[in-house]
Amino acid sequence: DLGHLPTLWPPEDRLHQHLQGTRLERLIKAKRHALGLEFALLQSCVPELASTWEEFLWARGTVSSRAYALTIQGRAQRCFIPWADLLNHGGQGQAEAGYRFVDEGSDGGYFLMRCCGTGVAPHAEVFQSYGTAKSNATLLLDYGFVVQKKET
Repeated sequence: DLGHLPTLWPPEDRLHQHLQGTRLERLIKAKRHALGLEFALLQSCVPELASTWEEFLWARGTVSSRAYALTIQGRAQRCFIPWADLLNHGGQGQAEAGYRFVDEGSDGGYFLMRCCGTGVAPHAEVFQSYGTAKSNATLLLDYGFVVQKKET
């Protein structure tokens, strides 16, 4: 279920009412418009593709919220990494995971997921960073969550 992504909220969802007139409402509408253009382009390039708008949104939401950017054979690629989407977003001072692709030439390669930092205590949660420069609006649009800002 990808109901946590605002671009997949049905128009009648009460959350839309709370966003009326906000910057976030405009961002959601702009993203849905861009996705509509992408879907139209896909349909024109592959007319035999029997996919509905809802199926496209689900597939696109799955990829955009769960794929990782890695360099494979010298090229930036979007990849699904086994187990990686089980980790929550975390910050500094917490056990974090990092990923990379280990290229073994013509034999292929494998994904390597390692904990970074000071180690992990038994039964402690391991986190991943979605990036420290991302705003809550970006985190909500792309991943379906926001982080609580620390009070100063």
